Amino acid sequence: MTKQTKKRKPNGSFEEDGGDDPSIADVVYMLKGLNSKMDQLQATSNENKGDIQKLHDMVADNLKELEAVKLDTAKLKTDFITVNADVHELRQELLVNNLVVSGAGMKIDSEKSLLENFKGITSLLKYELANDDVSDIFLVKRRSGLAMIVKLIKTSTKIGLMAALREQTKLVGNEGVPVELKSIFFSDHLSSHYEHLYYLARMLKKKAKLHGVWTKLGKVYVRETEMGSQIRVRAIENIKDLYLKHGLEL
Repeated sequence: MTKQTKKRKPNGSFEEDGGDDPSIADVVYMLKGLNSKMDQLQATSNENKGDIQKLHDMVADNLKELEAVKLDTAKLKTDFITVNADVHELRQELLVNNLVVSGAGMKIDSEKSLLENFKGITSLLKYELANDDVSDIFLVKRRSGLAMIVKLIKTSTKIGLMAALREQTKLVGNEGVPVELKSIFFSDHLSSHYEHLYYLARMLKKKAKLHGVWTKLGKVYVRETEMGSQIRVRAIENIKDLYLKHGLEL
């Protein structure tokens, strides 16, 4: 009887070719080959772990950098809003002494100068105004009609005139107090920026039923409730926050 043998395949297994079963030496050889392959796989796995860790560290570093950029961007945005508000406030400061006179009760006599016309109004208020209290005066057209812009030298003069109008208006109906005072209005001369903020604040008051919106020496204020504190409005972001607070969109 012919003795069968087995040939070793390239992958370490055996095939029958008529020889006997593999010897112990052949099995040992095969196991060493498998062990070598396992060592190679382990080394490859360790290298991959190292690469994965490097990738993880890289992602973590990028996330830190992105967070830093995010914080820097937020700070830049806040700084821009603040600087922009400061610039607009400086522009408004140039108009702080200006007084806007409007209303149907403001009658302009074309035979007289604008200063004489204005002094006619101040005399109704029993307020003595000197010629040198005014640096300039001119007329402007507004949607509500003609208005007079009076450039006063001192802020105190403007405050005094506005107070006099409030007091005399309360007395309308009494003897010697002209009725036309009811239809004469004094207000701050606002820049286009603050005029827009004031308009949006008034719209918010109407929609959200706020307690009050007003200006004082060119500054815009909001009071949400009768007992609430006054809120200064300097930038459009302030208005947006108030609209959102009351569930409204700007």
